Amino acid sequence: MAVELGRYGVWHGPQHWGPELAVGLEQAGYGALWLGASPEADLRDAEVLLASTSSVAVGTSIVNMWKSPAADVGASYHRLEEEHPGLITTEWLKKKRRGVLVDHRQNGHGKTLASVYSVRPKPGAPVSTPLRWEELGEKVRPRDFGMREALARIEKHGDLFEPVLQGGQALGPALRSLRA
Repeated sequence: MAVELGRYGVWHGPQHWGPELAVGLEQAGYGALWLGASPEADLRDAEVLLASTSSVAVGTSIVNMWKSPAADVGASYHRLEEEHPGLITTEWLKKKRRGVLVDHRQNGHGKTLASVYSVRPKPGAPVSTPLRWEELGEKVRPRDFGMREALARIEKHGDLFEPVLQGGQALGPALRSLRA
């Protein structure tokens, strides 16, 4: 299923959204409303946008799995699926889907999600290792970063992933750098 996002969309932090703004933007022809920042597990901010509009796509960031129990997030997605049939689905089988898939099943401890510093089940046990921009290049290979190398990098450079956990990243500078 293709989702029509329209020609223009609006991104706002959740504290700025409300039904009146969402309706006004929809009437002005915006096709997508994006909730910035990691939403709360109850997804009430997304629910407000879905309930007050009829034709826009609503996007959210990923729910923070470290502060939101997976069962709560799953229950919220199922509630939204029931309240908005045909718009949102948690159905795994493609032939049964009606709406946009929201897959919350990987949001929890013990799931097979590869994350930062996770050891991969490959020869040499490579580790998903954060790199600095200047380290990226043609010669970088995942197998060059095993457990010893990951620990040595943390000792030398500190935890390069730690700022991500603090939030507030802006992708604009990275995009400008890539386009330059």
